Amino acid sequence: KEHIIVDTLGLPLAVAIHKANLHDSKGAPQAIEKLVYKFPRLVKILANGGYRGDLADWVKKKFGWILEVVPRPDECPSKFQVLPRRWIVERSFSWLENFRKLTIDYESLDETAEAMVQLAFIQICLTNLSNEIKTVSYYNLSNIPKSYLLPTSSLPRPCVRQGRGREEVGRNP
Repeated sequence: KEHIIVDTLGLPLAVAIHKANLHDSKGAPQAIEKLVYKFPRLVKILANGGYRGDLADWVKKKFGWILEVVPRPDECPSKFQVLPRRWIVERSFSWLENFRKLTIDYESLDETAEAMVQLAFIQICLTNLSNEIKTVSYYNLSNIPKSYLLPTSSLPRPCVRQGRGREEVGRNP
C-alpha cells in the first residue's frame, strides 16, 4: 500500500510504502513520522475515512498536529462527489498512474518501490517546472530569472549550408 502526504498543490511531502496486509491506520505513522522537523508550519493533516481510530490522538499527542478525517457524505454513497481538499491527493495518485513502472508491483523491497514513487514525483515536478518556464518564456522572456537562462555564448549557433539542391539547417562545425 502506498501512503502519500501532499501539500495543497499535490506535491509530495512524504511517501511510505508497506505490505498490503497492514491496515491504513496502522501504516500511516510510517509516513507521518517522515514529516517531523521538515515542515515546522504544518498544523493540520486531512485524511480519508481509512485513517479513523486512534491515529488522530497519536498524531496530536506526539507531534501536536491535527489529523482531520474527511468522511464521505451519507447521501447517495454510490454517486461520485468532489470532497473539499480530498481531491488533491486523488489527483496526485492519478499522476502516478501515468507511470507504467508503478502500475504493477515489480519491486520486491518496499524501499525500492518507495524510491520509484519518489522518482515519478521528481519527473512530475520537473515536467511542471519546464512547462511553466516554457509558458512564461513564450509570453514574456523578461519574467524568467536570469539564473534559469543559459548564456547565449554557450548555445550552438545555427548555420545554413547548401546541400543536394536544398538548404540544410544545422550546427556550426
